[in-house]
Amino acid sequence: MQLPRFPFRPLAALPALMLLGACTVPLGHGARPDPAAAAVAMAQRAVAAAPGDAQALATLGQAQLAAGRFAAAAESFADARAKGEGGGRTLLGHALALAGSWRHEEAAELLLSPAAQALPAGDRGLALALAGEPEVAVRMLVLAVEQTPDSAALRQNLAFALAMAGRWAEARQLAALDVAPDALPARLAHWARMAGAGPTPQRMAAMLGTAPATKAAPAMAWHRPRWAGARW
Repeated sequence: MQLPRFPFRPLAALPALMLLGACTVPLGHGARPDPAAAAVAMAQRAVAAAPGDAQALATLGQAQLAAGRFAAAAESFADARAKGEGGGRTLLGHALALAGSWRHEEAAELLLSPAAQALPAGDRGLALALAGEPEVAVRMLVLAVEQTPDSAALRQNLAFALAMAGRWAEARQLAALDVAPDALPARLAHWARMAGAGPTPQRMAAMLGTAPATKAAPAMAWHRPRWAGARW
């Protein structure tokens, strides 16, 4: 999926959803079909037809994630993985869904697990930054950039992680290598809004170009796990 407005490296967990002919509201009354909701409904029907099918559950998780239904997506991905779907695409989607539903420690633990080592470094680092571990993401992405110095996408993911870590001078300098001067202020402003949101469902939704299905209760707060940065 090409992320809207600011082209980070596309996350492997998020392929572009097909625009479905079905819709969830009647046409002809000023209402528009919701492709994301239609994709969720189609995936739900597939799961209902084959409840034990791991791939159907993973597909449902992807659709729910793209629709901003992060908590539901986390459960679908967990079920898919429990039934044997061990692909990196499903693992990454599970981590993003966890991070989007306030389960940051679980997301970081999953992204730092041996099973996640096969993920592309750009995807893994970006997911860690979104999950509230930007400094870990920076260390990971620095190595990736050193190994692939010609990748503008990796440089931009690293710049994003630097911004989420509050290292704005470095983020600006690195972003400027690949972003036109007249576009740079808008990109940095967008990142600043995401940084200000904190590792919340709103940040994840902004990255994925959707809207969170539910808003977090004011009492829910994020606390960075003490162990996470020490692992990497």
